Amino acid sequence: MLRLEFEAKVKELNLKYETRTRNVRTELEAARKQEIQRIEDRKNAHIASLMHAHEKAFAEIKNYYNDITHRYVL
Repeated sequence: MLRLEFEAKVKELNLKYETRTRNVRTELEAARKQEIQRIEDRKNAHIASLMHAHEKAFAEIKNYYNDITHRYVL
């Protein structure tokens, strides 16, 4: 009888901790996905900023060389 009581407690504890483990795993997975999304958003913003800066620099260089070539051609 004592053995059955302890086996029942063991099953109860196993079920309790399996449920707790599943919940913690789900929470951590959600937190990981949020963190990944935040990092990807920051990365994409940085890429967009770099592309804008490069496009601006390219336009400035293009205008500079156009001015030089038109100045000496005329």
